[in-house]
Amino acid sequence: NDGDILNLPEVKEAKMVKILTATGEETGYMNYARQISIASLPAGFYTVYIVNNTGTQIFAGTIMK
Repeated sequence: NDGDILNLPEVKEAKMVKILTATGEETGYMNYARQISIASLPAGFYTVYIVNNTGTQIFAGTIMK
């Protein structure tokens, strides 16, 4: 995490990025990219998952914004 840009690992067949709040609430889905903007997220602690073509969720890490 570099300020308002989230750097993600390269994942073959990645389709979407799912970000959850510390309480497990989904903030929504974004199209997968190696770098995504998280500027619209309010300050807080988040868990990030990458979702592949089959719907499998891959844990990508946690961030503090």
